[in-house]
Amino acid sequence: MATGLDVELIQAASAGNSEKVRALVEEGAEVNARHASGITAVLAAALGGGIEIVQFLAARGADLNLRYRNKATLLILAATQGQAGVTHFLLQKGVDPNLQAEAGSTALLAAAIGGHVDTVEALLSHGADANLADNEGMTPLIGAAKAGHLEVVCALLAHGASMEGALVSAAGVHPPVACLLLERGADPNARNERGLPLLVSAAADNDFDWLSNLLRYHADVNAAGPDGTTALIAASLHGHVKVAQELLAQGADINARGEKGIGALTAAIIRGHQDVARAVDWTGSRRERHDRYGGKSFNGSGNVQSRAGAAAAGGWRLRESGRFPGHRRDAGGCAAGRCAGDRGAAGTRGRAVGETGWRNEPRRGR
Repeated sequence: MATGLDVELIQAASAGNSEKVRALVEEGAEVNARHASGITAVLAAALGGGIEIVQFLAARGADLNLRYRNKATLLILAATQGQAGVTHFLLQKGVDPNLQAEAGSTALLAAAIGGHVDTVEALLSHGADANLADNEGMTPLIGAAKAGHLEVVCALLAHGASMEGALVSAAGVHPPVACLLLERGADPNARNERGLPLLVSAAADNDFDWLSNLLRYHADVNAAGPDGTTALIAASLHGHVKVAQELLAQGADINARGEKGIGALTAAIIRGHQDVARAVDWTGSRRERHDRYGGKSFNGSGNVQSRAGAAAAGGWRLRESGRFPGHRRDAGGCAAGRCAGDRGAAGTRGRAVGETGWRNEPRRGR
């Protein structure tokens, strides 16, 4: 148990008073004494970013491998606070960057969740495992993506972090991070914790921009959840006409059946969403006539035309324009965040969006 002198030392370290710390140590204060709360002088200094005090106490024999509450290491606590200088010093002293706390957390995970990019880079450069997860399966990349820390995501990707689970964490919440992950090859058909494809979730939430980006990166337009609900059915149930039109334009199956055998048209009618019902019904009739006449299209009066004739007359062409009366797809691609040195991924066209990111548009073979 800490004596009165030891408590003074801990308090001086916490306040960043290096002169008093030195004086108290000279008077005989124990550098590794613990307060009733479990804190020591070096821990107090580390949490406050007192690198000079940490270095002094380490030279006087302070334990740099101590554990605090929940078995958190000194390194984990410094990383949590984003104390890059202290983190770097501890790593130089040989502290293991991959030691885990009681719940499996690591210094890298803590720094990633906090968005402390300098601390993250220090840890990665000293051998921290970019894929080491806690007891609940959260990796540093998942933590950074969930919190929307783009720079940290970039740093982790540069060190080979697995993208598994990261896109779901950022989906619909942090567009720059989510778009960057898509650009880097994350699976657009990933499913959330309820087993729903991200596209279905976006449709249900009426998140048109996110849904469009998923489609742009080739998400399966007909992917279904555990009960058979597709994105189109979800949009129809909730009355999201713009989303439904976009899905139909991208080839969504109007005959797919979800829970209790209910399809998109029936769902829209039951819920009283007339605009959606009209869009689905209109698409069905167009596709039926398109198939019946061997790939020919129709003008506004319903007369059969060749594709060339329809194009010349400004008519609707099912697979090439995918438009509905009154439907306009917003221009622009995925506003992805840009990592240092990025010039756009292979197969994309990149152009700067302000000073914060690229707008990347994957080439779609139409």
